[in-house]
Amino acid sequence: MSLEEASEDASNSVNVQNNEIERQNAEDIDRSSVASSSSDEYFLSDDEDLSAGLTDGHERLIGYSSTIGDHSSYLSQTFSNAMDSVQLDKSLVTQAQLSGQLNNYNQKLIDKRNEVLTKLQDLQNLYKSHFDPGEKRISKLEQLQTDIHMIESKIEKLKYGTHGLDTGIMSLFKNQKSGVIQKFPIEYNQARDKVIERQIEE
Repeated sequence: MSLEEASEDASNSVNVQNNEIERQNAEDIDRSSVASSSSDEYFLSDDEDLSAGLTDGHERLIGYSSTIGDHSSYLSQTFSNAMDSVQLDKSLVTQAQLSGQLNNYNQKLIDKRNEVLTKLQDLQNLYKSHFDPGEKRISKLEQLQTDIHMIESKIEKLKYGTHGLDTGIMSLFKNQKSGVIQKFPIEYNQARDKVIERQIEE
C-alpha cells in the first residue's frame, strides 16, 4: 500500500468517526428537546387545568362565561347584595329599637294603672272608715255632726245663759245663769258690729 492510500484511508476513518459523533450528538439533542417539550407540555397542561378549574368555578358562581364585563357585573351584583344586607340590618335594628320603646311605654302604662288602682283602693278604704258606718259603730260623719251640734248648744248657752233654754217645772229648781248678752250687752253689741263690718269689708 502506498503512502497516499494510507493517508486516504485514515482520512476516511476520521470522517466516519466524526459523522458518527455528530449523529450521536444530534440524537442526544433530539431526545433532550423531546423531554423538554414533554415537561413543558406537562406544566402547561397543569396550568391549563388549574385555570380551567378556576374559570369553571367562577362561571358557576356568576352563571355564565367569564369576560371582563361579566366580572364587573358579578362584582356589582355582589356589592348590591351586600348593600341590601346592610339595609336589612338597619331595618332590623330600627325594629328592635321601636319594639324596646313600645315595651318601655307599655310597662309605664302598667305601672300607672297599678298606681291608680292602689289609690282608688285607698279612697274606698277611707270612705268606709269615715262615711260608711260599720255594724256596731257610727260613721265619722255622724260623729262630726254630733260634735257640731254640741258646740252650737254650748255657744247658745254662753250667749243667752240657761234662762230661756230650760223649760218646765225642773227649771224652777235649777240655778239659772245669765248669758253674755245679758251680762255685757254693750260689749257684745260692739264686738258683733266689728265682726259684721270686717265681713263686709272683706
